[in-house]
Amino acid sequence: MPDVLYEKRESGVAMLTLNRPDSLNALTHPMVAELRRHFEEIDEDSSVRALILTGAGRGFCSGLDLKAARENNPAKPTPSQTVRSGLGSHHRVWNHFATRLTRMRVPVIAALNGAVAGMGLSLALCSDIRLASEKARFHNGFVGLGMGPTEGGISWLLPRLVGMSRALDIILTGRTVDAAEAAEIGLVSATLPAEALLGAAFEKAEMIARNAPTGMWLGKQTVWANVGVADLQTALQLEARGQVLSVFGREGEDPLYERKR
Repeated sequence: MPDVLYEKRESGVAMLTLNRPDSLNALTHPMVAELRRHFEEIDEDSSVRALILTGAGRGFCSGLDLKAARENNPAKPTPSQTVRSGLGSHHRVWNHFATRLTRMRVPVIAALNGAVAGMGLSLALCSDIRLASEKARFHNGFVGLGMGPTEGGISWLLPRLVGMSRALDIILTGRTVDAAEAAEIGLVSATLPAEALLGAAFEKAEMIARNAPTGMWLGKQTVWANVGVADLQTALQLEARGQVLSVFGREGEDPLYERKR
């Protein structure tokens, strides 16, 4: 059974399921490579109009599988070698992996069914919309392991979603945030009964899939770009660019510019 399951519906909604339930879907390097391959293929498939990302079993993703990482690196490098290789691998693999979701053509909905921790939290924050099961639990956790306080863009993403004070509270205490608090502070759009989570995710994804793909892509990219700009004028210019491209960019009949009937 593959570590990542892929399915696509006729509506244009696709779903990727992290499939290592015995480890709460902890990420291995081969699993990350598999996810990246799926992301790239989905981006190239114009019939996909929305993507759901979820986990099998009791968890969404519990972060990096540290045991597997140690077993795959039996050598004992010097501290300086560890620093150099660690910085390099994180930049090439994890940081690129995290930002890949924000740059995808299709909107991404994270259906968070259980444990959301470490790099799993980064995956959730990099998704465009987050829906949580009432059983979901969010945990940054790095400080409790004696590690740097965040990775995978969490220090940039979390304050923008919940505000600086709440983000620092979560990051510095290493405490767990339950589903109810996550909805209250805006970390997720909604909290649902566990049995209703995937149904709600597909319902929202199918609402998105009925819209014109070009409009969805431009809307997503404009919002993500404007999160980082410093002034209203730049934001207005980016919005104007999107309007011009969506209205005047088509040539003849192009399904990427049309809503589904």
